[in-house]
Amino acid sequence: MQGQVDLFGQAMKLFHKRQLAEAAPLFAQAATGPARDIAHTARTHLTMCERRLDQNAAKPKTAEEHYAAGVALLNRGDLGGAFEHLREALMAEPAADHFHYVYALCAGLRGDLNVCAQHLQQAIELEPRNRGAARSDPDWTPLARQPAIRELLHPERRENG
Repeated sequence: MQGQVDLFGQAMKLFHKRQLAEAAPLFAQAATGPARDIAHTARTHLTMCERRLDQNAAKPKTAEEHYAAGVALLNRGDLGGAFEHLREALMAEPAADHFHYVYALCAGLRGDLNVCAQHLQQAIELEPRNRGAARSDPDWTPLARQPAIRELLHPERRENG
């Protein structure tokens, strides 16, 4: 039991210094000890550490962090959250072709084909290899059937008018 008390004491010192990442594993260990009151308090503090760490991690600051958050949300199917993070990334760095590429994909999956086409075109203009990337990216398959997107992905197929 003394080990549990010592662990909890060390964790509390770190907690008060706001060293939450260091305190959390000590609280987790103290939560498994025999003294139920200390274990309960350790679990409570562990939860507080985890929530605060998650909040800090969830607030992207740079354009690349917004982009990464947007991609992660897109992969989980949270199109609304992804769209907001990708928009923030684009506002901060409007010349980043990969931001336009993923923003276009997200817009298309949300059903906004006009925005999708505009940003896919921008991504291709900034980096022509994005055309080939979208052609081979399975995420683009349902969108590639849409006329505006198909024309961007396969300009060689345009009919002579």
